[in-house]
Amino acid sequence: MDRRNAAEKVRKCLALAESSEPHEAAAALRQAQALMRRHGLTDADVEQARVRSDRSEGRCASRPPRWLVLLTNTVGGAFGAIPVHGDGAVRFVSIGERASLASYAFDVLLRQLRRARRAHLKTLRRCKPANRRRRADLFCESWTHAVRRKVTDFSMASADRALIESWLAANLPVRTRTSKGAGSLSDRDWRSIAAGGAAGAEAALLHPVAGGAVRPRLLAAK
Repeated sequence: MDRRNAAEKVRKCLALAESSEPHEAAAALRQAQALMRRHGLTDADVEQARVRSDRSEGRCASRPPRWLVLLTNTVGGAFGAIPVHGDGAVRFVSIGERASLASYAFDVLLRQLRRARRAHLKTLRRCKPANRRRRADLFCESWTHAVRRKVTDFSMASADRALIESWLAANLPVRTRTSKGAGSLSDRDWRSIAAGGAAGAEAALLHPVAGGAVRPRLLAAK
């Protein structure tokens, strides 16, 4: 049994130690203490066992474009997870199942966005390659902003955020990314932005249900 699994088992034992049945509670507490001694675990190690990291399936560039950073931050905010870029993918780090829900939602949205991008590229005729790529990127940014308006951020407790930050510092040196502005825009750029916003408004996505629960719910496209 590795330290992480041991820490998780300690957490389960401590939960059982809260039982109203005194003999069961005492036995669970003794087992938790024995596991901590055997594996050299501290209280902080046990608490960090709550943190999960889930890797997205979608491949991403080592230097992600602005629209991809916007998308990961949107999903992270909706699920109370911190996105981390590296190794050609995005990891979402959060408490419990929120990490896997964020990763799944990101993959769902990324597939939709890439389909929409390919469709928009077909409308960009007689463009220089650089302009074509720029307008496709602007389309994607606008698509993501439209999706952002459809979700509600998960309210993450400050203690949970501090715990995740501590886990990140110990386990993942690659951190979150911010995005730069798009610069000056032409009329054709704005047409791509308008098209992206319209397409993004039709996206279907997962996000936590009201009340802070993290059970996935699919929102019907408008």
